[in-house]
Amino acid sequence: MKILIYKQEEDTNIKEIQKAERLYGKLFPDEFKEHLLKYNGGTPYPRFPSLETESNSELTDVYMFCSVGDVIV
Repeated sequence: MKILIYKQEEDTNIKEIQKAERLYGKLFPDEFKEHLLKYNGGTPYPRFPSLETESNSELTDVYMFCSVGDVIV
């Protein structure tokens, strides 16, 4: 099943992403940074798709992806 993501936030930039990384003391994976630069969060369609975990032991429902603004409080 293809999952579409609807953008709901203003665009972000690499400086804002780096600010969030410094805030958490962690570097975000490149794939997550690419997602933030493209969508800056977003809502998946269909709603609540189930994504398998790396261990394939469980499924996780996704309601939304956080934007940079959601993590910089």
